[in-house]
Amino acid sequence: MSRPRILMLTKDVPWPRTNGYRLRLASQVEGLARTGDVHLVALSRDDRASAGDKPDSVRLQRYDVLPYPRRDGRAVQLVRWLSSRRPRRLVGGEWPKAVPGILDRVDPAPDLVWWSHTDAWVAMRDHVEGTAILDFDNIESARIAHR
Repeated sequence: MSRPRILMLTKDVPWPRTNGYRLRLASQVEGLARTGDVHLVALSRDDRASAGDKPDSVRLQRYDVLPYPRRDGRAVQLVRWLSSRRPRRLVGGEWPKAVPGILDRVDPAPDLVWWSHTDAWVAMRDHVEGTAILDFDNIESARIAHR
């Protein structure tokens, strides 16, 4: 029996484990890697982050670390957010700009897609098929209500 092909799309690298999100993400990656063949695609704002930071004990099929695309200016971001009915994270524009570079690297039909947060899912859901798990630690409806 073959192992499931799992695509993980994350907003940061899991290693080194320097904050709560990375601790949580590393545990998820490590658990999924025991279950299937994981292709991890991580956006990172850290110029020093690389796939080489992965512990040798974690076996991944593939690990790509991509820089976040350049952000629009703050004024453009603010106008886009204020004129939208979406949470700020979903109108930031970074994930949509990253889609072409990600699509060049991934299998568009894995057995499972693990979306780390809603912004990745919103930007790429029409480009990648497969059973999906949308993992988020913030309740977006509460963010909208807060706004």
